[in-house]
Amino acid sequence: MITKTGSKCIASLDHMGYVTMQSVYSLHITAPDITYESLLALLNSRFVDCFIFKTFTSYKLLFPQLNQSTIEAIPVPVLIRSAREEIDALVRCIQSLKIEMIGVNMAEGISHINSEIEHLNEKIDKLVYEAYGISAKEIEIIESNIP
Repeated sequence: MITKTGSKCIASLDHMGYVTMQSVYSLHITAPDITYESLLALLNSRFVDCFIFKTFTSYKLLFPQLNQSTIEAIPVPVLIRSAREEIDALVRCIQSLKIEMIGVNMAEGISHINSEIEHLNEKIDKLVYEAYGISAKEIEIIESNIP
């Protein structure tokens, strides 16, 4: 699922098969060589944030909204398949940490889990940049242009 309105692409997995309302898009993978976890990682990556912000959003901060053609235009790098197992494992770790966070009441515990999730997201971003073949210099440019 992907939210329609927001300043960036926010995607999540629905393993329960819930019915969605108009505020989200539901995606179904038709290519057998990409997993939902890899697609989730790609859609939530900093590269895709920058790609969408620079390429598609008008009225960027006033009322940002994604449409179907924007999502369809996000390029899926061929090399994402070679990093699929590592990316999928990182996504599953993040999912486990989010579940663990539900049972944590102390701010210190939540802060610790959030920092672990942030570290895992950085690893995913690195793998996504590698899958696109983006150089260190290009990464600096991208990172400096993400709001």
